[in-house]
Amino acid sequence: MSRKPRKPGGRGEQGTDDRGRKTEDRAAIRSPACGRRVWLFRLAALVLGPVLFLSILELGLRVVGYGYNPHVAAKGEIDHKPYLGENVKFAWRFFPPILAREFEPFAFPVHKPPNTYRVFVLGSSAAQGIPNHAFCFGRFLQFMLQERFAGVHFEVITTAMAAINSHVVVEIAKDCARYEPDLFVVYMGNNEVVGPYGPGTVLTSALSNLPLIRLGIALRATKIGQLVFSVFGSRGGDRGGPQYWRGMEMFLGRQVRADDPRLAATYSHLRHNVEDICRIGARAGAETILCTVGVNLRDCPPFASLHRPGLTPEQQGRWETIYKQAVAAQSQGKQTEAVAGYLQASRSRARTYRSRAFS
Repeated sequence: MSRKPRKPGGRGEQGTDDRGRKTEDRAAIRSPACGRRVWLFRLAALVLGPVLFLSILELGLRVVGYGYNPHVAAKGEIDHKPYLGENVKFAWRFFPPILAREFEPFAFPVHKPPNTYRVFVLGSSAAQGIPNHAFCFGRFLQFMLQERFAGVHFEVITTAMAAINSHVVVEIAKDCARYEPDLFVVYMGNNEVVGPYGPGTVLTSALSNLPLIRLGIALRATKIGQLVFSVFGSRGGDRGGPQYWRGMEMFLGRQVRADDPRLAATYSHLRHNVEDICRIGARAGAETILCTVGVNLRDCPPFASLHRPGLTPEQQGRWETIYKQAVAAQSQGKQTEAVAGYLQASRSRARTYRSRAFS
């Protein structure tokens, strides 16, 4: 009578060894721990493989000198002593190179001399002194401090730059924290909408997710990130971006209304960035002074304004007529008539919105 052959791989399958002793199938006696080790090895290979590849690629790019220095300062020598000076390519991390701005030139010793109080001024064009660098905020501050405290040597380094906002200033603060700061003076806030990642910017993509913004900034500090963004992330003329620097004129078509819902994220980003700047300064042993920016001043009026949405062509035409008459009166030196015209235009528009609101 013939036996039915057993199915191969069945649980508890037995066989005989070369001495005729019964043995269990190897698959049946394999321990669960062995299976876990196999899966752990596979998972490690899946994770460590790409990490090892990217690390080798990053190292290789650094060895061949690819990319640019992503930090605020570059090392150099003055009278055979190590100094740090402004990095003219720092803004490449945030702007296309053709649009990148630069710091006002600075230089300070790598090692802070004794009896020295080191101050970093952080901010944008207002702190830098644009359009006349002779009126740089840091210059005034240094003279005032030196006159008030004659026994102390003050180093006031202005690491401010036109067109940047708090997303960039956070990174500047991180770098400056490595250079033995005693004080951070922060004067910023005017560029949160038009600066990098803001809703009215033409310099980068507009983003509302702060972790995503910071991830992109961190990647641009690596050589791999610089390679990727140079190939896929550029905003040249072929993508509709500005081809050269034209100042505030570049933003005339990107005004953002005061009630734009995107501003909620902008305010939140500013708050988080300012808090982080203060924490960075505290960890470095520095005090931080936050300055309120000047707005709506005689010599610094709003750059542009918009009509409120919903005006009919007739209402807007009426407003334009009154406004042009006021402008003509002002140009002729008729200040009283000009003021009366401007007030009439304002009241006319206000009546229009009140009538619409309560109709």
